[in-house]
Amino acid sequence: MPRTHPQPESGGLLFWRPSEMAAGRAVDRVLTAILPHIRAAARERDEAPALLSELLRHPPERRELLVRNSQRFRNLPLSGLLLQRSRRDSADDPREGELLALLALALVESLDPSWYGERVLADARGRCWRVAGNARGVAADVQGAENAFHQAEAALSRGTGDLLEKARLRACKARLWRRVRKYRP
Repeated sequence: MPRTHPQPESGGLLFWRPSEMAAGRAVDRVLTAILPHIRAAARERDEAPALLSELLRHPPERRELLVRNSQRFRNLPLSGLLLQRSRRDSADDPREGELLALLALALVESLDPSWYGERVLADARGRCWRVAGNARGVAADVQGAENAFHQAEAALSRGTGDLLEKARLRACKARLWRRVRKYRP
């Protein structure tokens, strides 16, 4: 039975708070409903390192076919690992770094928005474009980097509004322009 609290002095509305038992049942229902998603996310996170190793054993042209066509590789944490690898590789081999970022993008494009959420996937697309743009900047492809950063901005505008993602993009753009000024008189 719901409990009521005294009316405020100004008179008007009754305040209602569910009983602890009803609240407990509601929490149980919510947790039961999201438990499959929590388990699936944990399983994806645990599987991602092995999938990355397997994927990188294939030639680059085969990798994209695998992420687009094989259900096993449809794994959001795997895209994050590809981006980590891309950032690491971009310093020595910016072209390889760009290819890995674009592979992560292809993977994100293959994911089901009804499972992950369109806004979460938009953020992931923005990350992929940002990392690809950074690799292009390292390779001195200023126009290519700017184009990738524009794509990143567009994706992030449809995303969750994560301020950290936007700040990372701005930092990459700033690094690009520092590089450009360094080499232009």
